[in-house]
Amino acid sequence: MRLHTGIVIIAHGSRSDEANQDVMYIGKALREQGYYKVVEVGYLELARPDVLTAIDTCVSKGANHVIVIPFFLLAGTHVQEDLPALMEQARAKHPDVIIQMGRHLGFHQQLVEIILDRITDAKEG
Repeated sequence: MRLHTGIVIIAHGSRSDEANQDVMYIGKALREQGYYKVVEVGYLELARPDVLTAIDTCVSKGANHVIVIPFFLLAGTHVQEDLPALMEQARAKHPDVIIQMGRHLGFHQQLVEIILDRITDAKEG
C-alpha cells in the first residue's frame, strides 16, 4: 500500500479568532512548503474544527496515513491523556488508516533564538 500522508496540527483553541488564525497560518505555511498536500488544523477546545473533524478531513482528502502534531510547548494533560484518547477514537473510526501522533513542540534550540528575537523586538519597540 502506498502511503498518502496527511498532517494535522492540533492546538488548544481560543475564543480569540486572531489566536486561532495564527495556527491556521502555520498550517498554510506548512502546506505551501510542498512536502504534504494535505495539511489540516484542529483544536481541542473553544474553536473549530475539532481534532476528530480535522482527521476526518485528511482522510476525506485521500490520506491513508495521518500524522498528528501537537502544537503545545509542554507535555501536560492534553498531550499525555486527551490527545491519545482522541487518537484511539480516530483509529476506531478509520481502521484502515495509519494514525500516528508526533511529539509536542517541547524544547528546541530554535525556541531560544525566537525568544532572543522577541527580546530584541521589545527593546527596540
